[in-house]
Amino acid sequence: MTEKFIAWGKIFESGVKSIDDEHKMLFDIANRFYDNIRRGDDDQVIFETLNKLIRYAETHFRREEKLLEEVGYPEEKILRHKAHHHKLITQIFDVYETQYEITDNRLIDQPEKVKTFLTDWLIMHILTEDRDYFRHIEEQAAIQFEAEDVSQ
Repeated sequence: MTEKFIAWGKIFESGVKSIDDEHKMLFDIANRFYDNIRRGDDDQVIFETLNKLIRYAETHFRREEKLLEEVGYPEEKILRHKAHHHKLITQIFDVYETQYEITDNRLIDQPEKVKTFLTDWLIMHILTEDRDYFRHIEEQAAIQFEAEDVSQ
């Protein structure tokens, strides 16, 4: 693989190792997907990588949603987060279907459209949607720490 177009950084950290590990894996698969498209790999290879990205995202989203319930994240925010996850999965299918233009029965690759989408999809979701629950987890941990400190 060549240079990553999406690189993990401290700014994306949630404070929950399992979530961070899953986000890192999503970055890795997204980078592979973009590389497949940029290099003009066979459609089957591209589809397999996209399929990995979707399956992993769906698994991650389920785990994340379960965590939100476990930490007492407000129900209305959980529902909104779930709806956003559903929208992201739908959008990634749409990107795959529209990533090609058909010209004289040839497929012309459009990697920049995919790159822009994946960047927005991952980075903006983590920095906006997920960031809110990161704060909630930090607040819950602080409350628990204070309660433990008072009881000692």
